[in-house]
Formats: sequence, structure tokens, C-alpha cells
Amino acid sequence: MIMKKKPTLRNCEECGKVFVDNTGNLTVCSKCYEKQREDEKIVIEYVREHPHSTIKKICKETGATFKLVSTMVQRGQFFANGGQVLYPCSRCRKPISHGLYCPECAALLNKAIRNSNEIAKSRERMKELSKELGTSKRTKGHRLHWMDVRDKNKDK
Repeated sequence: MIMKKKPTLRNCEECGKVFVDNTGNLTVCSKCYEKQREDEKIVIEYVREHPHSTIKKICKETGATFKLVSTMVQRGQFFANGGQVLYPCSRCRKPISHGLYCPECAALLNKAIRNSNEIAKSRERMKELSKELGTSKRTKGHRLHWMDVRDKNKDK
């Protein structure tokens, strides 16, 4: 059974006018939508002629908004048209052509994630050891320390 969404009144994110959204995912009115499509065509044409432009330069030369151009970059519209647009890394602001991070920041992020996973695994192992050794979280103020585990394992 196909369920239709009820029409919803929304305010256009661009001009602020009220419009009816029949799909449940529109953010702009029909006039602003058409304006965005026209701006996208202008931006795509500019990027074809100037393939290694930055977002800032594209906005300045075409009059398009930063939001529109960055959305187009995130959607990958310029790769399909032979262009390569540079925009800042989310961490260090170094110019990049794809993704959110430059290779250096991506490597740092991956390292941090691996370290976090190792810490989580270590904590899980400590929980298991504390259960094996009969210690409980109910004991007031006492925590299992790795030296305690090592000493108790020697006794066995």
C-alpha cells in the first residue's frame, strides 16, 4: 500500500515565502527552485571553462551563493563535467578536490578512530577480567587496576 504524504506548508529557505510541499522534502518554492537551476547551469558552464577554480572564485565570478556551489561540489556535479573544484579541508582549510578532509587530516582521523577502538576493546577486556576475578562495580570506590589483575594471575 503506497502512502501519500500530506501537503505541508513551508517557508522557502531562500525568499521566505510560504509554499505547499507535496513531497515532504522540498526546501524552496518553485520560483527559487527555477532560479537555483539557472544558477547551476551558469556555474557548470563557468567550471567547464575554468576547471581548477575555487568555490570562492566561482561564487565571485558567477554570482551564485556559496551554499549552492558547495552543495554542487558535495553532489559531485563537477567531476561529471570534467571540472575539478578546490575547496577547504574541514579541519586544516588546505585546498582539496574531494571528500571532507585532506589526506593528512584523514590519516590523523583514522589513527584517532583506531586508538579509540583499541581503548574500547581494552575497557571491554577489563570488564570481563573484573567479572572473572569476582570484583563488582558495587564495591565502593574500588576499581580494578591492571597491576591487580597481573598479581592475581600470578597466584593461579
